[in-house]
Amino acid sequence: MVSRRKVVLVLLSLMLLVSLKIIGENVEPREVKNATKGDIIEFNGLCVYSRGEFSVLSNGSIILKIPKALEEGEIYTIRGKLLDGEENFVHPLNITRSSPGFSMETLNGAYWEEGSKCYIFKDGERIRLNRCIEVQKGYLVEMKGIFYGDTFYIVGFEPKGRLEEPRDGYPLFVEGVVLYNRTFLTLWNGREEIKVYPPYGISAPLGARLQVLGIARLHSTLTIYVNSPEDIKIVRMAEKKPIGRESVGDITFGNCQIISASTYLRLNCTHLKLYNGKGKIGDILKFEALRRKSSLYCLKCTIIRRREALENSICTPKKGIVKIEGKVSWVKVYKNGFGLANITDGKCWVLLKLRKSLNLSLEQNQSISAFGKFTRYRGMPAFEIASRDDICLKNSSWGSSEGH
Repeated sequence: MVSRRKVVLVLLSLMLLVSLKIIGENVEPREVKNATKGDIIEFNGLCVYSRGEFSVLSNGSIILKIPKALEEGEIYTIRGKLLDGEENFVHPLNITRSSPGFSMETLNGAYWEEGSKCYIFKDGERIRLNRCIEVQKGYLVEMKGIFYGDTFYIVGFEPKGRLEEPRDGYPLFVEGVVLYNRTFLTLWNGREEIKVYPPYGISAPLGARLQVLGIARLHSTLTIYVNSPEDIKIVRMAEKKPIGRESVGDITFGNCQIISASTYLRLNCTHLKLYNGKGKIGDILKFEALRRKSSLYCLKCTIIRRREALENSICTPKKGIVKIEGKVSWVKVYKNGFGLANITDGKCWVLLKLRKSLNLSLEQNQSISAFGKFTRYRGMPAFEIASRDDICLKNSSWGSSEGH
């Protein structure tokens, strides 16, 4: 008896569905916005949600719900019976895939990816997309589709190429040489410095030419924020050029003499200060250095000739940093603290200037080596040194051939 009842119920249900389908096909459908419960409607929309046997469609202004599994992102035309006018819940009688018959919005912006999520940047606003597309990250794109909530559902798109000029809040490609690598990178692109903030733990060596993709901010200095290590690529190292022929962003090289040494070095082959190098006045330095806007930064620096190897120039004065060797024949110190020492070597002699700031005392018959440059004192040949480190007192308990 139970089995016969089940069969009867199934048959009645089938008959009801068939009758609904026949009625639905013969009845002129109404628009959803004008329909009431029980009306036959027809709707063209995009599936924006589907879980199990439940789906939601939208045409950008109206939302329709049906008890049927559909494919998200596909467009359907639904013919069915409106079961709930307030919730727009419809019993489908016929479902077909179709082309869009509704108005769509057009978005023009830059495509972006973060992990598995994708976005479009438009007028400085980041809009989430329902899916990722085959467009290179950071490139311009035109999209057509509809909004559902805060997500834009793509129906079609067309790539538009790369953004060449920076816009605030938009993705930007830049290429340049690393001038500084602190908490952020400073790149030189041939025209200006660009600040680049890489992801945590990511850096790049000085002198490396980078290709970078990130979000641009138009501060006083163009600033790029990078969200993925994959968006920073080392192309190669900067171009190498001889000293004097380099431009900002090049790596320059040469063999030059140190003419001044403090927190930086000055060389006899350039007016630029050299940082990160070590040596003494008179040493010959072989270097490779990164050219910055107003200085050089040593990448590889080696002393190839110590100043101690310089010839004694007391008898043959010349320009530049030289070495003199001889004995102190006499010393005179004036009331203001300035002093002179006469240094002789055979028949050659020169007056060694002793500034008070040197805090240096010499005695007669001391043998010295000094590194400095020739000058004049009241018409007489003289020699001056930059610091106490540039004189070596050979016959002194505190002097040595290494200088002080």
